[in-house]
Amino acid sequence: MYVKYRQLGSYDLFAVRKIDSLLIDTCSSPDGWVLRPLGEQKPLAWFETYERVKGALNSLCAAMAEGRTFFDLSECETNMVADQ
Repeated sequence: MYVKYRQLGSYDLFAVRKIDSLLIDTCSSPDGWVLRPLGEQKPLAWFETYERVKGALNSLCAAMAEGRTFFDLSECETNMVADQ
């Protein structure tokens, strides 16, 4: 499946890439969760709570089950505040 995601650290830049697997992981901050491809360290999306990251992954899986080939992961992501 192809996913659109926000490039972390750049709030105006989006990318699309093909993914084969995603996993939920904790991020470096104590209060955060990420979705990242299996075997990679760089996350594709960041979320404040486990419930939000789990919901995003469930939405992606539902889209795959419907036979869709594209999913906008950036729409599910927790809104991030730009660095000052």
